[in-house]
Amino acid sequence: MRYSQLANLGNIDMVGAQIAGLARWVATVRDMDENQVMKLLENKTVADIDFFHARAVNTALTQTFFEGDTGGEFTNLNSFLLPTNEFALITAIRIKSAVNATLVASVWTNGVATLDQNAFFTFTVNGVTYRRNFPLLASISAPEDIDQGIIQLNTPIVIGDQEPFSIRIDWEAATVANLNIGIELLGIGTIA
Repeated sequence: MRYSQLANLGNIDMVGAQIAGLARWVATVRDMDENQVMKLLENKTVADIDFFHARAVNTALTQTFFEGDTGGEFTNLNSFLLPTNEFALITAIRIKSAVNATLVASVWTNGVATLDQNAFFTFTVNGVTYRRNFPLLASISAPEDIDQGIIQLNTPIVIGDQEPFSIRIDWEAATVANLNIGIELLGIGTIA
């Protein structure tokens, strides 16, 4: 659906509220009125997004995701900067883990293993920290829970076009050998 079609939903449901919040953010950051925002977004499609990046942690104490060049990285993104006039509203973060010497051959499990829970993550967008030292333990839930590994954000985080964003995980002690961590940023966003 196009933004102009969805904008008419108003606050009927959560999606309408998320889209309205994204439009308000664009208006504020770009110093635009409602009509200017509608014009900017009218040719955009609003869609679910799932940004994924995985790295081999091995026994490192710190690992940063969504940073640097995507070349050679295990990710579904062409760049860790959103294209011009595209925006994302992140509503949840899913943590995945695997133990395998080869990152791309990993079989992913939602959440993190018990041995690797003593860690904290920090989420930064354009130099502003939105979550600081958030416990990775929050990604653990009962195995029967369909949302296992998902951390729902009470306050969604907006990533604007050409804004650098990253998640850094700091462990209190060395992790198990061959540990791989995958991070998914979930929400809605605009695409051309």
